[in-house]
Amino acid sequence: MTDDQVLLFGLAENMFRADISPLDAALGLVTLQKLKPALSSSAKIAEITDLRPKKVERLLQLASSPEVVQKGVSDGIKVPVDPDQKDGDDDDEAAEETRTLDLLSALQFTRLHQALKIRSDKGEYVNRVVPRASRNRPARPSCGPCSTGYDPFARFCALVRRLGGRRLEMQHVVKLAEPHFGDVLFDEGRLRAKVDAYLADLAVPRIDVVQWMWRGDLKQEEARLAGFARQYDAIQAAFDALRTEGMIGAAVTFPYSLGFADAVLSVHFSHGLES
Repeated sequence: MTDDQVLLFGLAENMFRADISPLDAALGLVTLQKLKPALSSSAKIAEITDLRPKKVERLLQLASSPEVVQKGVSDGIKVPVDPDQKDGDDDDEAAEETRTLDLLSALQFTRLHQALKIRSDKGEYVNRVVPRASRNRPARPSCGPCSTGYDPFARFCALVRRLGGRRLEMQHVVKLAEPHFGDVLFDEGRLRAKVDAYLADLAVPRIDVVQWMWRGDLKQEEARLAGFARQYDAIQAAFDALRTEGMIGAAVTFPYSLGFADAVLSVHFSHGLES
């Protein structure tokens, strides 16, 4: 066995280590390509390593990702400690922990990083189009939709803070349920508290688009429709006040059902529907 063959065998075997980090695996594939230029595609690398072609493709994307993302995979990023893990000490509010990005999260952050950098002299930006919500506003990179209900949200907020002033160029689209599961009626106080929490977590003065949902009990469609009909004026007034105060831009509705979509459209509530 030649020296090249020994090295190739070692690299291929390394791909199957249980403790190998995504970045080490990605850089290993790059080394493999340099040693064997014939391995010019994901399919060819997959054949020699027995990895799935899609996995190879994602690892190669990670290998070419920005340094800040790669550091998030190898060294991790500082994020606020999960509230469930706090013990009530005075220092808990500022407590942080280090978390590393997994492969899929790293690729999502790579796309976000690229979106922030893609602009031309003509002012062309990557934009997430929300019907009727951003028809008359300049297109800007979007980070959404994001939600506190998902584990990567804290990591996302940490990355936004690391991006510094460039976060102001982003369009924030957030999910917000009011009433949430288990709640029966809409409450303006809870709505404002949730918007305030998003503004604080994202460190921005304004949410561009709120994707609003009436959850409650999704199995009780008639109760949801009756509740919306009964409180429509209060809901509309609450969102109008948030817009007037500059806390949010547009609001779109995620209806969950055709019946709720019809109810929203019939009273011309919000700036559109999110499907």
